[in-house]
Amino acid sequence: AVGGAKPLISMLDSQQAEGKGKAAAAALAREGDVDMGFGGGGGDGQGSTSVFEAIATGTAVEALGRSQRERTSRFIDVGGDLVLKINNYTLHEGEKSVFDSELEGRTKRAARGEKQTVARAYENSSVCQLCWEAGDVVCCDHCPVVMHMHCAGVKDASELGHSWSCTHHKCHLCGRRAHAAGGLLFRCTECPKAFCEDHLPAEAEMVGAECERFVKLGFGAVKQAAFVLCSEGCREAVEDHEERLAAVEEEEGEEEGE
Repeated sequence: AVGGAKPLISMLDSQQAEGKGKAAAAALAREGDVDMGFGGGGGDGQGSTSVFEAIATGTAVEALGRSQRERTSRFIDVGGDLVLKINNYTLHEGEKSVFDSELEGRTKRAARGEKQTVARAYENSSVCQLCWEAGDVVCCDHCPVVMHMHCAGVKDASELGHSWSCTHHKCHLCGRRAHAAGGLLFRCTECPKAFCEDHLPAEAEMVGAECERFVKLGFGAVKQAAFVLCSEGCREAVEDHEERLAAVEEEEGEEEGE
């Protein structure tokens, strides 16, 4: 500011705030809560607030807000000027970085409990999604699918990192994940392939929003997936796969009983 003049933005914000205060005061006056100060009819003077006092103290704005959704102002009063809260810092503190602002927001959301981590409530499959045999397998961190490392094309365990996502979470042809493919992938119940809508084979047969085998493991419908039989070969393999799975589960049951 030059020569003691207020910044233009602060002046405009002050004018807007004053205009809102006057409108609020007028609304309250119709309800009898505020004396407009025009003479003749302002009540007995007890418990009433003039429009100028209402504007100065914010009483009218607060009262009007009782019937509206509560809002949090982005501004703060600093020396009589309205300043954006994010710009209210000292030269010693310096302006917050984008990272610090985001971190502060996440901390506040966590304190309010807005985001909770949900524990996985399903089990993984007993057989590899490709060969339908048991053995040493890698478990997907996002669904019940398991695969042998060689079936998944993983040469070394170090390639897996801290988490592993199976091939059911990206299109077999274009590699897009659900969020980049319209929000939905079609996962084959009998093989590791999944397809976006653009690349879903014409011969694919719709199974539904759930895979019965996964439902038994505690994994129900999810909004980003639907299940299909992607080919004639997968349709023909259903019965054989059911027999293999039953045999593996029976063997596991006998081992647990011993």
